[in-house]
Amino acid sequence: MRRGEFWFINLAPTLGAEMEKSRPAVIVNDDDIGILPLKVIVPITDWKDRYAQAPWMVRLEPSPENGLSKLSTFSCLAADAGGVLNSGHEQHCRN
Repeated sequence: MRRGEFWFINLAPTLGAEMEKSRPAVIVNDDDIGILPLKVIVPITDWKDRYAQAPWMVRLEPSPENGLSKLSTFSCLAADAGGVLNSGHEQHCRN
């Protein structure tokens, strides 16, 4: 798992207004920082036109490189660090 890669992750368990369920996410931390097996991720969700007014919402165009199938976004306010668990065919990050 490297910075800038998109992974499908399981966000459970969550607290408060955090995004739930499995969804794509982008890894944002520097690959060379830290000795712990943690990654800083930002979950991705569907783009809504009202997000254009929020400077913390980053619009993502679908492309073969990112594997997204529709216009999407991530909120810079939703960044989170989680321990990486590999369970077969899925990659999971956990708080």
